[in-house]
Amino acid sequence: MAVDNELNVYIEDNGVCKYDVDGNLIWKKLSGSFTNFTIDNDQNIICTSRDQGIYKLSNNGSTIWNRPTNGNVFDCAIDSNNNIYYGDRTSERIYKIDSEGNTIWQVSRHSTDVMYSISIG
Repeated sequence: MAVDNELNVYIEDNGVCKYDVDGNLIWKKLSGSFTNFTIDNDQNIICTSRDQGIYKLSNNGSTIWNRPTNGNVFDCAIDSNNNIYYGDRTSERIYKIDSEGNTIWQVSRHSTDVMYSISIG
């Protein structure tokens, strides 16, 4: 779940759903199971899926881009420059991509611990 500056709420309900402050459905886009929602500084929605990769949607629900991944993406975070960080359990890598979805860097993890979350701080 994520909340934007206008208090709209984004949740997963067999797709990506946007609700207004009064609980009215504004739109439902994509289909499938999405695991994480994050709002960037431009009020775009970044959402991750275990099987469909990462999507960047505009505030009106249009797909800006989709980045396929190796598999099990579990979380994402955004920094002040709209760079996106996410972890992929299948490849055991952490990625940093720019606001256009291009890879800036990736690093392999060398741990048997399971990754659950990413945070910027």
